[in-house]
Amino acid sequence: MANTKRKSDWYSKVVNHLLNYQEYKQRIEILKYKLDNKLETSAYSCSPGGSSKTNDIFDSTFEKVIDRLESDEAKEFREKSDIVNMIDIALNGLDSLEEYVIKRKYITGRNISDVEIYSDLDFGYSRQKYYDVKDEAIAKIARILGYV
Repeated sequence: MANTKRKSDWYSKVVNHLLNYQEYKQRIEILKYKLDNKLETSAYSCSPGGSSKTNDIFDSTFEKVIDRLESDEAKEFREKSDIVNMIDIALNGLDSLEEYVIKRKYITGRNISDVEIYSDLDFGYSRQKYYDVKDEAIAKIARILGYV
C-alpha cells in the first residue's frame, strides 16, 4: 500500500507539471515583463535631493514594498522557470512514441481525452499500448526529475 501511495504522489506531481506547462510558460513571460518594468521604474523613481521628512518615509516604505513584490515575483519566476526547464529536459529523454503521447495528452494546453489519442490514426496502436506508453513515459519523466 505504501508503494502505491508513493507512486500516486510522484505520478500526480508529474501530471500536474505537465498539465500546467503552457500556463507556467505564459506566467514566466508575464513575470519577466513585470520584473523588467519594476527594475526600470525603480531606477527612475529613486532621485537624490532634498526632500521633506514625509517624503523620506514614503520613499522608504515604497522601496520596501517594491523589494517585497520583486522578491515574491522573482521567486515565482525562478520556481516556474525551473519546472519548465526541467520538463523540457525530461521530454528530450523520451522516445518518439512516448513524446507523442505526452505532448498530445498534456502539453498542448487542451483537454484531450485518452480515447481521442489512441483512436487517432497517427497513433496507430491499441488502447492498451497507449496506456502502457503513457504510464511508462510519466514514470520516465518522474525518474529524470528525481521524484522516484
